Amino acid sequence: MKGKDFERLTLEGQEQLRLLFDVIVTDPSLTPTIEYTYVRKDGQQVSLESKARNLLDDPAVNGIILNTSDITERRRREKEERIRTRMQSLSENSLDLIIRLSLDGHFYYANPVVEDYLMKTPGELLNKNFSDVELPEVLKEFFGITILSVKDNPSKTNTELTIPVKTGSRTLERIMKMVAIPEFNERELETILIVGHDITEAKRIEKEIQVKKDSLGLKFQSVNLDDLKALITRLKIDGSVSAVDAFRGGSSQAEKHLEEFIETKLKDYADRRNDPSLNLGSDMSPYLH
Repeated sequence: MKGKDFERLTLEGQEQLRLLFDVIVTDPSLTPTIEYTYVRKDGQQVSLESKARNLLDDPAVNGIILNTSDITERRRREKEERIRTRMQSLSENSLDLIIRLSLDGHFYYANPVVEDYLMKTPGELLNKNFSDVELPEVLKEFFGITILSVKDNPSKTNTELTIPVKTGSRTLERIMKMVAIPEFNERELETILIVGHDITEAKRIEKEIQVKKDSLGLKFQSVNLDDLKALITRLKIDGSVSAVDAFRGGSSQAEKHLEEFIETKLKDYADRRNDPSLNLGSDMSPYLH
């Protein structure tokens, strides 16, 4: 490999190849192997593996032999396996419910959390169709509708679901946010990943806040600040009351009053602030309230 072919290697690949020849010339008994990236004439990068043999002492060869093979596909599979392993590790330790369904409704994966909500171990679900497993009807209905929906429109969906969960002798209702994510293999829809996040506690707190707000008679409404004139009109302000000349609105005016207070009044404020004739107030109230 020389000239233009050598230039098609990455800098790291060029260095690896140089070292390979140095090693095998120094010790002909070795058969070192290297992996490197090569850029084809069409610009596509491929991964190559070369194994070297020193046959300089063989009169029939009198050279160094490189057995080279394309390992691009092998590297791709290895990368996918590493990613899959990392993702499975994350799933196994997640507090969320994680399920992978085939397009015909079979369980391809279920993390340990399913036992807390479905009362089934992952082993009791794998390779079984959800319709053949004893599950709450609300879940079966959700799985069925989700599969049809994602097959019809392969995009992520969000569903809020209330499911019954047995805790000892009691059955409690848990509110779950169920996210369904379509998974593709070479652009073809293959499986559906379902992630369920328990939002029961968040909903309870939200309800408590609403109850407290209602008990105080607080009725909050959003307002549009894009049209201030229209907003002021809605407030039904008495227009007969003229503007105050002594104060102007805005943060710059607030800073001006604060600086004046610090420079001219603060030194006497602690001892003489109760004397109205001295006007030692900060005049900050209109800006703070």
